[in-house]
Amino acid sequence: MKKIALFLALLVLFLLPVTVQAAQCSITVQAEPELAGAEFQLYRLDAVFESPDDAYAHVLQEEQTPVAEGILDGQGRLTFSALAEGYYLLKGHTLEITQDRFCRFDMSLLALPGAEGAYALVVEPKYEIEDIPGTVTYRALKLWEDDKPQERPGSIQVELYRNDELQDTVTLSKENRWQYQWQDSDPSADWAVAELTPACYRAEYERSGNTFVVHNTSRTVVEPTEPTETTPPTAPSDPTGPSEPTAPSESTEPSQPTEPTAPTEPDKPGLPQTGQLWWPVPVMAFAGVLLFLLGWLRRKESRYEE
Repeated sequence: MKKIALFLALLVLFLLPVTVQAAQCSITVQAEPELAGAEFQLYRLDAVFESPDDAYAHVLQEEQTPVAEGILDGQGRLTFSALAEGYYLLKGHTLEITQDRFCRFDMSLLALPGAEGAYALVVEPKYEIEDIPGTVTYRALKLWEDDKPQERPGSIQVELYRNDELQDTVTLSKENRWQYQWQDSDPSADWAVAELTPACYRAEYERSGNTFVVHNTSRTVVEPTEPTETTPPTAPSDPTGPSEPTAPSESTEPSQPTEPTAPTEPDKPGLPQTGQLWWPVPVMAFAGVLLFLLGWLRRKESRYEE
């Protein structure tokens, strides 16, 4: 009975649903203590962007809300916890340090990798401290990055955002030299621009001081072609049957082998032909005998004279 009860208990534990908790990640913002009180917002991105300005324009037009926000404590530290893996945009609001100075933070693109266990990311945001002017002048500027001016639209619409809220939509065209200026008496306000980009262009954003530059690059739009009608397949032809096999031809009787012929005696080898003529041989031999006789006779005569 104890074994049966133990088996049933293990079976119940095995069938119970098990909840696996994903690893929690965190992002910590670490700045100087003098920047305590600065407000930061964290947005989760649904795509990869080339620059923080491009990502922020996307966030504004999509009206995304931050997944987390907070304020730097007295030590200039802020931690966003319980974050999932993915891409994020960190944005800090302009902070008024004194009556005549304020701090402007740069936005940052962050990535939390998917890994086993918790992942803690520490970020030191870049910032710039400036003097507070009486009135701040801003400018939106359009730059075309294509070589086909005849195909450009006559005008474009640019949205102006102040502290993440849409304030105005202006038109940039050749008449105003593709730029627009406005002023704000509050230097701590955060301004940004977002273009209503034409379908055949791609927008990239850049900020230089109080000037917002929108770069437009042309891109090729491929029009979908109508699918061609498919022809129905033809019915297969009836297969032909195999041909009748032919009867083998009758074999013939082998012929009687013929008697081999006797080999002929080989000719005696002659003198090798070197190409020299043989008729001078007897002539020279006769001349040699004649010279010998003449020599012998002269020698005999000389003996008689002695």
